Amino acid sequence: MAEHETGSHDEESAWPSKASDLHAIGDNWQHHAQIGWQRGNPYGPMAGYRRAAEVLATHIAGCRFDNDLLIYPFANCWRHHIELHLKSLLNDLRHLQGQPSVNRPHHKIDALWGEVRPLIVAAHGQHKELGHVTRVLTQLAKLDADGQEFRYSVRKDGHPALRGVDRLDLNEFHNALLGVSDYLAAVDAATDNEQRAKDEIDEYYSDFYG
Repeated sequence: MAEHETGSHDEESAWPSKASDLHAIGDNWQHHAQIGWQRGNPYGPMAGYRRAAEVLATHIAGCRFDNDLLIYPFANCWRHHIELHLKSLLNDLRHLQGQPSVNRPHHKIDALWGEVRPLIVAAHGQHKELGHVTRVLTQLAKLDADGQEFRYSVRKDGHPALRGVDRLDLNEFHNALLGVSDYLAAVDAATDNEQRAKDEIDEYYSDFYG
């Protein structure tokens, strides 16, 4: 592990050996990722993809030579974070408004936002930021409509990925989606606060009349 931490490895360590095991648990707990406690909770994957995008953005800012390669995992992390956040927020807002949970197995950002936006307006009102969020998410959906463009060099339909897109500014891309993510997080927090208040009122009257 020390060799990989310093960024160097020799031919012997580069290939799998008898000791190679994806489930092995080493002695250094700082290398361990705790998964069990967050199983089924959307926060871990959702926040993890954003964090990965932020880590890549920091590297990109200090090393411009990797831009043409890192654009793919970088943009895909941001896209998947937004998708997961919209899916999580969709059910939180539906729950707040007394609607049943839904499962949306597709990867269409525009369709998800089309469901989430009116729920935000119904729960928290109309405000100017919604227009900016819609514009950026529409751009993201046009760049990658179904989650294939940043993952593959060739789409499943045989066409090259990202046709017509010759250049992206990673800093501008990052800042735009960082703003969208922060906005969704604010809506998430407001929704959670309202849900807790609603639950407390329901519990009070349940005890009162029960």
